[in-house]
Amino acid sequence: MSLTKLLEGKELKEIIIPIVPSKYMFSNNVPYERCSFSNKYEVLAPNNLSRTRDASLVGIAFDYMARVIIAANITNNKECAYSNLVASKSGGKLLKILDEETLDEVLDKYNKSKETFKKYVRNEMTDYHDVISSAIFMGRLEQVARSAFIDVNVIFNEDTQKEIEEDVSNLCDIFYRLFIDQGIVTSNSNVVFNPHFGSWSVKCGGADADIYIDGVLYDFKCTKHSGYRWKEVAQLCGYYLLNCLLKDNDEEENAPLKDLEIKKIALYRARYGIIESFETNKIPEEKLDVVLKNLTEYLENNYKEHLEIIKDLWVRFGKK
Repeated sequence: MSLTKLLEGKELKEIIIPIVPSKYMFSNNVPYERCSFSNKYEVLAPNNLSRTRDASLVGIAFDYMARVIIAANITNNKECAYSNLVASKSGGKLLKILDEETLDEVLDKYNKSKETFKKYVRNEMTDYHDVISSAIFMGRLEQVARSAFIDVNVIFNEDTQKEIEEDVSNLCDIFYRLFIDQGIVTSNSNVVFNPHFGSWSVKCGGADADIYIDGVLYDFKCTKHSGYRWKEVAQLCGYYLLNCLLKDNDEEENAPLKDLEIKKIALYRARYGIIESFETNKIPEEKLDVVLKNLTEYLENNYKEHLEIIKDLWVRFGKK
């Protein structure tokens, strides 16, 4: 169970509804487009993939690329872009289904891909296009780590590798122009990769956001869909609420955002180069107080059940 899964249930949904903003409360970075979540956005990177299932791999690979591109352009916290990668958690599953020789080949390629990440982040490489194939491989491993049932022939099939690389490249070009060239990320930016919310993340069965940059908590979306989806916005609001609870707990451990303020929550639509953002100070304080009180009670009363569900999944999927 995770925050995303919990939002599918009625109970948590009803708790946070009072503070979830409507689409009309969001602003965006398009001068001529007043309305966010518009179906009139210009598609800058159309999805031309021949296999539908490759879209998921593109999204994961783009997330890796966004991390290393940002890390290469900041001064502090650079190494966090290539540490604790989900891809590294695929080993236990691969150990059970691959022969020793193939497993060694995968491990060697993983180490080389991670080394490529390091070189680019440390500015020993200058062209992010040279990192894309490594990000795609890491994406394949992450699919293994996150999958309940593994078909290795599907995951490691590289028949469409070239078009996947082209799609990721297009997404990266748009991202670089917006986030780096236009100065959203600077050398002095305060960046936290995949921030979690301490024990409050644990109590909802797992919760970590995509990235925090200079007061803005982002969720990256690579789908062609551009309309308002309540669950996407509610998930970001959920992260903001967990961070509020984190700040209210003086005994809380050193979670990465505890001493940082989330001034905005934002969706970045990678195929459009669009950022849709909402200022958290627009949430009425009286509503926020009630929601935080109800959320605290809900998580305190249910977190043991959430942990039991996670333990059951570990057993079923072979995790120790």
